[in-house]
Amino acid sequence: MAESMTVSSSQGRVAEWHDARITTPENADKILADKNEHWIGDVNKTDADKFNEIFEDDVANFNAKQTRPSRKMGMESTNPDRQKSYYDGIVDGTFCTGSGKMKETPIYEAVLQIGNKNDNGVTDKDFDMQHWKTLKKSGHEQEASDYVLQHLSNHPNKERTKRIINKAVERIANFDPEHLKVLRADWHEDEPCGTGHAHIAYVLKATDYKTGMESRVASVKALEQMGFKKTKESEYGIVQLHEKFKSIIEEEMIADALEYGYEAIQRTADSGEHRKHSDVDTFREMMEEQEALDSYKSELEQKEKQIKQKRMSVKKEQEKLEEKEKEITKKENDIKAITRINELAVQKNTELLQANKSLKEELYVQERVIQHKQKSLEEKEHDVQGKELRIHLDTDKLSKRERSISQRESEISQKESDLDNRESLLSKREENVILLTEGQQRITEEQQRKADEFQHREDALQAQAYNLTERENMLTPAGQVVDMLGIVQTTSTNPKIQEAAKLIQKYVSKNKETMDRLYPKYKKMQREQFFGDTSFDVPQQSNDYDRNF
Repeated sequence: MAESMTVSSSQGRVAEWHDARITTPENADKILADKNEHWIGDVNKTDADKFNEIFEDDVANFNAKQTRPSRKMGMESTNPDRQKSYYDGIVDGTFCTGSGKMKETPIYEAVLQIGNKNDNGVTDKDFDMQHWKTLKKSGHEQEASDYVLQHLSNHPNKERTKRIINKAVERIANFDPEHLKVLRADWHEDEPCGTGHAHIAYVLKATDYKTGMESRVASVKALEQMGFKKTKESEYGIVQLHEKFKSIIEEEMIADALEYGYEAIQRTADSGEHRKHSDVDTFREMMEEQEALDSYKSELEQKEKQIKQKRMSVKKEQEKLEEKEKEITKKENDIKAITRINELAVQKNTELLQANKSLKEELYVQERVIQHKQKSLEEKEHDVQGKELRIHLDTDKLSKRERSISQRESEISQKESDLDNRESLLSKREENVILLTEGQQRITEEQQRKADEFQHREDALQAQAYNLTERENMLTPAGQVVDMLGIVQTTSTNPKIQEAAKLIQKYVSKNKETMDRLYPKYKKMQREQFFGDTSFDVPQQSNDYDRNF
């Protein structure tokens, strides 16, 4: 099922410093400042500068048509009350055609948004707004920022709606560039308790005037020229304009879904939405302005009648003046020199006034720039202090790590020294192994020689001799076994063999009497098995047999 959200375009109050985030508002968090974006407009120029640039040519053309310098606008005027920029004159009503409620608004601002905190918020649904505000008010700003980061919403609709509004703002900027002049556009996504939204500051410029300025600030006529005219069946022009903004957003919602391949977000059906989101005071002002406009029209009709009567009286006065002019002409020749001097003085005074006003304007602009820079410097100083604190902490950590590394290096050096000692021991052991190998080789050669000597005996006795040899090895007289094991201990270089010989020698010594008692019986049985009934003449033959056998 497709998601549905509200689409709002509300009439906001123009807040240049707020939109540019020169300072962080109470409802925003500095940790989210990098999510704000500037989309349209020169950040180095104020709204007033951009406004005056729009009407610069119109003011110049108006001044060129004036025969009286006092009627001009800006520093060209000789009237001190009109020596101001077109923007300042609109703000204080000097250059407006009406007065009071009839003053024109130089700059409007619209706030564009899709959804609300519940379905498209900057933070998730578990975010506790009151807890965050309490942390900020108690001075725990870092904890408040960390809490915000923990609860940032990661719903894909956040990026989608931002992309949709960005495209809608581009379309609005090019919707009617003759009558709707967009000064700047900014995206805000640093308010944890709100929804991502865009601010658009724009000027409504009316054209094709026959008298006065050919183009000027006039919202009603500019809206009519854009096709938003108030009728009995329709809303006021400014309301229709906001409905157009919402329609553009809705179209971009569908286009974005087709481009990126997802089910389009549906716009919630209108239900007086523009009233719900718009500024109530602004709406009331529009109603009052309309009533004042009707009243002003009736006043104009009366004034036109009065003007006609005055024209008749002026004509009579002009005839009288013509007669007086003839008399004055005679006197003019006498005062020409004085007049010339006065004209030069007035001209010089005018130039000085113009230079003075220019300096004032430059100083005003410079003061604005300096204030902006001071604010930026204060924020940068705050950031630098934070960075210095983090660098100090990092330096302490590095010092600890350096001490740990030094300790490890000393341990490694000690281990390397131990390894060198072990290598020298291994070298000595290798030399001993080589000597042992050579000794074993000599022993092997000696054993081989002895084996060759007794080979002929083994060939004669074969299997029976093998069995007898094994038994003899098991039942050798104890004294001979002890001597033999002593030789093994002396000649062998293997510690394990020496230890084994020692243990056997100990065992044989312990059981010597038993072994000596059994040995003669064993030898007699051996002779009987080998020689059968053979007997010896004398004991000496038996001993020789035992010895050779």
